[in-house]
Order: sequence, then C-alpha cells, then structure tokens
Amino acid sequence: MSIQEMHKKFRVYFDKIDSFSAAEYTPEAIDIILNKAQDIVLEELINTGLEKTQTFSDYLSSIIVKSTINTFSTDSESEVNGKYINIPSDYRKFLMDRVVLKVPDCVFSTYIENGVEYIVTEGTVIYNNNIYIKGNIFTGYQGYSTYKGSGKISKVKLVNSKVRPVTRDTYQMDIRNPFKKPSTETVLRLEYKNLFEIIIDDSSVLYQYKIDYIRNPVQMKYCSAYSVPCVPVSDVDCELSLEAQIKIIDVAVQLAKSILLQVPQTKNTNQENNKNNN
Repeated sequence: MSIQEMHKKFRVYFDKIDSFSAAEYTPEAIDIILNKAQDIVLEELINTGLEKTQTFSDYLSSIIVKSTINTFSTDSESEVNGKYINIPSDYRKFLMDRVVLKVPDCVFSTYIENGVEYIVTEGTVIYNNNIYIKGNIFTGYQGYSTYKGSGKISKVKLVNSKVRPVTRDTYQMDIRNPFKKPSTETVLRLEYKNLFEIIIDDSSVLYQYKIDYIRNPVQMKYCSAYSVPCVPVSDVDCELSLEAQIKIIDVAVQLAKSILLQVPQTKNTNQENNKNNN
C-alpha cells in the first residue's frame, strides 16, 4: 500500500484507542513512528530465525540482496594472504557468503596460448618483458608462446569455495593447523566494523566474493502532506510486503499508544509537584 494509505490506516486504528489524540499526530510524527515500527518488525524477524520461517521470506524478500564483489584491498595490517572487502553501505544482516578462487589446474604448462590465463606456481618467470613471481597471474598474448626463467606455470581454473568465519583467537590457532588453515576448498573470514577480511591459501588468488544479505529498507516519507517541503519531494512508500506493512501499522499504533499513556503520568507528576511546592 502507499504511504498515504498507511497513514490513513494508522489514524483509523489509533482513533479507536483515543479519538482526541489521533488528530494531534502530524504526518512528520507519524512517519517517525512508522519507521521506528518498521525497524522493530525487521529486528524481530532477524532475531527469530531468519529464513527458518516462511514469514521471513514473505516479509523481507524485497530487501534481500545478492552481491558480487571483485575489488579487494590490503594494507600493512592485513593478515598473510588476506584481502579486505568493504561491507556494502546498505548492509544490515549477513545471510550467507562464498568465494570464487583462481587456482592452478595442476598441469605444468610450457606453451602459452593466446588469451589464456596462467598462474606462477613456483619461482619466477619472465613473460612479454614482465616479471612474475609465485601467485601472480598473467594472460597469454599472440606471438608470445614461451616464457623465460626457472619458474613453473599452470593454466588458471575457477573453483567455488566455502567461507568459514573465525574469531581472532580461533584464527591464530587455525592458521597453524594443517586441517583447518585456508585451502582451495575453504577460506577464512575475519570481521571488522566495516570490513571483512578473507584469508586464502598461498596457491590461490581471490577472484570474487559473493554475499547474500539483508539491506536496510528505505525510510518512509509522506512528503506531500508535510507542512514544510522535505527531501525527496516525492512520497516514499514502504518497500516491504503488504503483510509486513500491516504488521508495521499494528506496531506503530502500539508505539503511539505507549506514548499516549505516558502523557497523563507526566501531567500527574507536574500536578503533584505543584501541590508539594504550595
């Protein structure tokens, strides 16, 4: 339903509680209450099992994002073979992730084909006047079918690998454990405030990071009813499902009711203070 319809239903439902106070809520105030209610509904769903319930899928399908990231970074604080990944700006809740690695196909190559990617598996090679060390990837060019140097190369293949999240304490132990350290089948993930760090094994190159997550929904605004023009000028509807919108209105009415119940208490407290002062 539109934001206009949500405002109308809010006023109708709240009017049944207090017909005098319903008219006191401005469109701006109702938007604040509706957006707060939306946040509450979203957190309740996240905290009660995510996709374990059909309700979750029905309510939040419009804000579940599948993203592929292929830009990575490092700095002086990076772990060995670690790559930083910026968490999307609209990220709210993690669902699942996986990576695509570029790895050697384990077949030693001596002849370089045009347009084919190769990875250095041992030592150093010189190809097309460029020097490549272990782990470097280069692409074959027309007219350059051989390389120089004592190193070895293999063609590159893509593999899908699982991601295992680890704490910093666990990481310090796992990175030394031959059965738990990164491999072509499983990589490790450390989490920071706005970053993930993916740690791979030294024979692989991180090609893609794929993440499914819940993003933050847009903030609803009934701008056309505001007393002062707002930005954006056009109305912003709730983007969740109709079922979620109905739930949001119910929660918003309860929030408004709780505010209403606090008003008399404040008045009574003030009256009591006045009596004591007299």
